[in-house]
Amino acid sequence: MRDDLRENLSLDMQQINRAASDAAMHTDSKYGVFKKWLLDNGAVFDDAIEFPAVFGGGLEGLAAKKPIGRHEAYIFIPNTLIVSIARIKADPELRQLITDNFDIFGDIHPDREQMLLATFLLFHHLKGEASFWHPYINVMNISDIVSDWSDHEIS
Repeated sequence: MRDDLRENLSLDMQQINRAASDAAMHTDSKYGVFKKWLLDNGAVFDDAIEFPAVFGGGLEGLAAKKPIGRHEAYIFIPNTLIVSIARIKADPELRQLITDNFDIFGDIHPDREQMLLATFLLFHHLKGEASFWHPYINVMNISDIVSDWSDHEIS
């Protein structure tokens, strides 16, 4: 996190944020595992950013360590790490399910893209560590993973 942003926090909060960010950086934390997965698969981080970073209230994310100019790239994520409709349709483990359920996943369904994305994320979430996508899914907010919603939240 930029020091000028930290300076606006109380000394206690500055220490808490630094300690939390340092803890999140360890390779055994879910954020450390995610960053290693990104780097191992071709992602590039500029030295202008701190990732992972932890902010007040435990909010986790990315922080600027120095000013970043307009249109200045600070992170590169290769296409192979982007979940897209084309990638979902090409997933060898889901291809048959998608083909067999054209009424849900085909071009005629108005919510086909949302259905494909939800199916992909749920399938790979349930595979756990056996999924290539596990490090990414593991850092998603729990509210983003439909399979973990309670009956009350669904109704």
